[in-house]
Amino acid sequence: MNKLDKILDEYHKYLMFRKLCKAEHAPYLVRWAKQFLRFAKGKTGHKFETVIEMFRCHLEQNPRITDWQIRQAIDAVIIYKHQFRQSQFPDAPSSGLGLDAKATLEKARQFASLKRYARSTRKTYLAWIRRFLHWLSQSGVDRKPTDEDIKGFLTRLAMKEGRSASAQNQAFSALLFLCRNVIDVDLHDMSKNVRAKRYRPLPTVLSPDEVRRIIDNAEPKYRLMVRLIYGTGMRKMELLRLRVKDVNFEYANIFVRDGKGNKDRAVTYCFPITAHNRRSPVSRSDQYQSSVTHIPE
Repeated sequence: MNKLDKILDEYHKYLMFRKLCKAEHAPYLVRWAKQFLRFAKGKTGHKFETVIEMFRCHLEQNPRITDWQIRQAIDAVIIYKHQFRQSQFPDAPSSGLGLDAKATLEKARQFASLKRYARSTRKTYLAWIRRFLHWLSQSGVDRKPTDEDIKGFLTRLAMKEGRSASAQNQAFSALLFLCRNVIDVDLHDMSKNVRAKRYRPLPTVLSPDEVRRIIDNAEPKYRLMVRLIYGTGMRKMELLRLRVKDVNFEYANIFVRDGKGNKDRAVTYCFPITAHNRRSPVSRSDQYQSSVTHIPE
């Protein structure tokens, strides 16, 4: 086994250990990384971003390679470059935190997209990571953060800023993502004993008559949306993405595509949707436009 094969074998083990892909997909990522390394040989005078764009163009010229395979190849190269190689050489200058916060944020953005996180999750994680980097800079820390730095930042959120347990757990999840996937810092068992305990109040339960009055007092063009959210348990964005072909009128089922966690599921509705649509004076396009601009958070 030559040097390249040994490196790629370690890359395969890294993918499995970090659970960055399914087991059956790992050999394909290794194969794309190998193809990229052969392509990049002799192109040492170019930046990595330039070489990866050249590699993308090279793949696009092959009619047998589809778009999803090109995306898979680029993902494999990004993981190899920014995660695997930095874990092999943690003292390399390019892996320093605090020295280049902009590069760290860009890597975090790439990995969040690579893991197919929702847009709102990516936005929230990057906001907390940006705040954490700023706090490290103000504290004079010019090295990789440790578990004590994470605890210090979370303590500040709780004691000085009075943030809720939900905000603290959200910040910790973002920093856990940063340390595990971007800068490769081992937090030991912090994920088990640092999370704040959330206050769980008793739920407020409406009577059937109260629910009926709320629905009846909604504007006619929003009434169907209110009934769907209440009767099926769909989230706001799941409702906005709903298409006619996802409604099974025969079995009274609605298929929710690409829900939270990139999962599909089926929900049941118990009221006549078709009758409501026939009586509604608002066109389907007007309903969609109004729902996008006025539906409450």
